Amino acid sequence: AALQVLQPNSGTSRIVGRAALDARIGIHVRGETSRNFPKKQYAVELRTDDDDGDSNQPMLGLPSHSDWVLSDPVVYDRALIRNALAFEISNRIGRYAPRTRFAEVFMVDNDGDVRAESFLGFFTLIEKIERDPERVKLSRLPESAASLPAMTGGFIVRNDKGAPDFASAGRWVQVVYPEAGDMSLPARKPQLDFIRAFIDGFGQAASAGTFTHPSTGEHYSQFIDVDAWIDHNIINALTKNVDGLRFSAYFHKERGGLLAAGPVWDFDRSLGTPYDRRAAEPEEWKLTWSDATDYFNEGWWRFLFREDIQPITPDPR
Repeated sequence: AALQVLQPNSGTSRIVGRAALDARIGIHVRGETSRNFPKKQYAVELRTDDDDGDSNQPMLGLPSHSDWVLSDPVVYDRALIRNALAFEISNRIGRYAPRTRFAEVFMVDNDGDVRAESFLGFFTLIEKIERDPERVKLSRLPESAASLPAMTGGFIVRNDKGAPDFASAGRWVQVVYPEAGDMSLPARKPQLDFIRAFIDGFGQAASAGTFTHPSTGEHYSQFIDVDAWIDHNIINALTKNVDGLRFSAYFHKERGGLLAAGPVWDFDRSLGTPYDRRAAEPEEWKLTWSDATDYFNEGWWRFLFREDIQPITPDPR
């Protein structure tokens, strides 16, 4: 397809005149659940003029990259600001989250002119979560990195819907970077084995009574960036993101570093949306029905909230 981006001039955008960006693109409907909604969300890849190679270019003032998301979770987020707000909170406390811009989108399918009926509506342009100096800052992990310390990072993984790539510490895990297809290559098996074992090591340490690995004696804090995990949990709990921590839960690990939680992602079912009854309950972190997030007992966090919890001794007075 082709994409034209027309930016505001003195606060107004017009569908005439010179475009700020005119590019070839690949585009497809995205989302595990949202692809079934009446209003679709789209993944957009900027491509070079003469082939289908990636073309890194800035979009609406955001840093150059080829991969973008046009998000519109209107079924649950009628205000259309929940993702942008949660991501901004994360960025303001120093934890990278995808930056956003708001846009009105028109689409013409089979040539022809852009007309009123071509209007798809209001969307949020979002940076796709990827390894990049301007996004998730990680070392490149080449296929040739098959020994320590080279194969210790960087990685981006997530807990999410869809087919898993491996199981570790009691959770299904998908590999985001390097791409899952690449990670299935025989040459990358040592890398896959490493990240699986690393997460398993964290799980064994965090679930132990002493919070240390039963064989190595390593404390769970020697596996994870504790502050990043705390911040990630707080943002999901603050916004009461009912799918947080168990779906669209991203983690990343730098070479030689710890496993950090984040970036945050997907907040359409949060902040009291009346279209998901779990989010609208103001007095409980978890509802009595099974399909709801408990921020203190969800996923890998259930291990961590056991630490330093002391019984309250009643004041004798």
